[in-house]
Amino acid sequence: MRFLREEMTRQKTQALTRLQERDDEIEKLRRQITSKHVASSTEVELETRLRSLTENLIQKQTNIESLSTQNKSLAVQLERAQVQIEQLEGCAPRPERAPGPADGDAPRLRPPAFLAETPWDGSVARRVKRAYSTLDACSVRMGVFLKRYPIARIFVLGYMCLLHLWVMIVLFTYTPEIHGDDFHRPSSHPLP
Repeated sequence: MRFLREEMTRQKTQALTRLQERDDEIEKLRRQITSKHVASSTEVELETRLRSLTENLIQKQTNIESLSTQNKSLAVQLERAQVQIEQLEGCAPRPERAPGPADGDAPRLRPPAFLAETPWDGSVARRVKRAYSTLDACSVRMGVFLKRYPIARIFVLGYMCLLHLWVMIVLFTYTPEIHGDDFHRPSSHPLP
């Protein structure tokens, strides 16, 4: 009887340890399944985000391509219109009129009327008008360059500040030579 009790106790403890091991195994499997489920849900979420971002990127690239195509076609139309305007201006001189509301940006693109070359201008007047046009074109290019590159604006501003500072230093520290009444300037040519 005692032997049977010890055997039953031993079997009971073995069954309990096996049960505990199985419970630990089941818990590990549950954790793995949960982590896989969480990982798969985050993967699904990441895939949907990636898919939506890809679709947005494709849509934006399509928009950029269509806008660049429109820009190029408008640039070609503008060039054609400018050529036609130049041809019309070259063929028939027309009297200048004050810019109206229909002109829009046109007055800014054309030089003032008094600086446009005419067949009745003399050679000096033509040179002056060409020089003005050249200076105007250079200043417009410089303005576009400074507008496009902000670091160049900073360098130009810094240069101007340093130049003004240097001029102020020279003006405030320079003292002209002061000579008394008894000073006679030596002449290189003696008087007869």
